[in-house]
Amino acid sequence: MTAGGPRSGVAGSPDPFEGELVSEPEPLYELRLERNDGETRPVAGIESVDIVREHTDLSDWQVTVPEDDTLPEWRFADAELRHRGETLFTGQLQRVDPSILSAETVLEGFGPGSDLRLGHVRIERQNVNLYQVIEEVWREHTPFDAIVLRPEEPQQFSSVTVSGSPKSVLKDLHERAGMRFYLPMGDGEIDAVSFRPGRITRPSGWTRLDIDPTYDVGDYRNAVVVEGARSEELGRRYRGEAVDEDEIDRVGERLEEPIGPLPELESDEDCQRIADRRLEERVAEDQQEGSVDILPRLMPPGVRVPVPYYGGDERDIDQVSYTESLGDAEATITFDKEYSVAERVEEVDSELDSTKEMIR
Repeated sequence: MTAGGPRSGVAGSPDPFEGELVSEPEPLYELRLERNDGETRPVAGIESVDIVREHTDLSDWQVTVPEDDTLPEWRFADAELRHRGETLFTGQLQRVDPSILSAETVLEGFGPGSDLRLGHVRIERQNVNLYQVIEEVWREHTPFDAIVLRPEEPQQFSSVTVSGSPKSVLKDLHERAGMRFYLPMGDGEIDAVSFRPGRITRPSGWTRLDIDPTYDVGDYRNAVVVEGARSEELGRRYRGEAVDEDEIDRVGERLEEPIGPLPELESDEDCQRIADRRLEERVAEDQQEGSVDILPRLMPPGVRVPVPYYGGDERDIDQVSYTESLGDAEATITFDKEYSVAERVEEVDSELDSTKEMIR
């Protein structure tokens, strides 16, 4: 022993490293890439995550990781991001953007269905229900075993002609039919689904933190007139008109929206269906808007959920975005009237600590 007491590394002295070893915490996120030949690799050190899901469109994602000069070789690989062991999204890696100054690499891509942007489809049908054409496009021109929920009042057209990529054709047909679709992204979700707003509902499971309501009538109308192609037999254009007399009495004024001429509408019945649907949307534009601070859940876009507004009104989710960086998370859920000309959105923002349960 040396005078003055025991020293580290000398016989008889206490070991400063003695005791239980503390294991590294499990990572919150795991990214796994897989090539077509089956080769796989994990990507460690995820610094931030950005995911945007939209109905009737492709979803996209972005992940920031430490600089890695081997990642560009993995372009086009399938990607799977897991959060606490559960799949948060699947998709394809399509862009690798390394930054030497920040020592970071940004990975970007689409969710399932990115190939729907490619190719060309042309559909010509006579006297057909649009939901049946949608079924045909999913079945014949996409890899998805889609479920198409038959509308209670199907939209039947005397003539349907549409062409473009499978994605653009699907968007066009869903808009005409007053429908929407979403594609699966993670665990527990069924394949692609097409449906009318309100057909799929989910409990919100939200905890309301704050509410800031506003009111807006900027796109309200109580009458709609639709004109179609010109009929040589009738000597006029095909026409449809929808009017809500009760709303005119309530407001004290007829507020009309003209639509057309639309040459693809080849009967009065086609015009009337468009007018009836648009009037329903326009009357609903006298609505309450605002922002609600909540603890969100990442849900499929397009579904209808109860929103903690006065009275617990139900709204349709238009877009779900999710961002986490350096432990701070932000979620935005946007509610929008389907296919409205002007965006009527309510954003739900919440900044959360990463220890809170974001995804269930």
